[in-house]
Amino acid sequence: MTSAVEIPEGLRVLPDGSWRIGDTPVQHEVSLLFFKRHLSFDDAGAFIEEAGRRLPVTVEGPPFVVLRLDVDDAAGTARAVLDDGTVEPVEDLAMEPDSGRFECAARGGRARAQFSRAAHQALLEHAEEEDGRFYLRVGLSRLPIRT
Repeated sequence: MTSAVEIPEGLRVLPDGSWRIGDTPVQHEVSLLFFKRHLSFDDAGAFIEEAGRRLPVTVEGPPFVVLRLDVDDAAGTARAVLDDGTVEPVEDLAMEPDSGRFECAARGGRARAQFSRAAHQALLEHAEEEDGRFYLRVGLSRLPIRT
């Protein structure tokens, strides 16, 4: 039997993707995973939802991390394995200009996920450049990478 995690006030995601409660970093891995798994979005904003309760979350940066990038050339698909355990199609790839790190859309485009070093390396192995523009090669197609 699992116990519910107490949802704190003042939860936010900073521009660098770190999670904070007020000014205190969220370092407890179980709590961080709980927050990520229960993060939802609607037209009113971002929320942690659990047992019928909703707590607003201020999201200023990517709340998720892409742990692994799976490119299946035969199927023509690219999937991002996120740190909350979900797998999403790779969409809206971009390089964050301040950090130089790659990001992609998450949760139906309502959030961003920042690439880990391993996912970053996998992306570079499938990247190509043409006329100063960059792409992720996936089988016979290419996904543009915004810079």
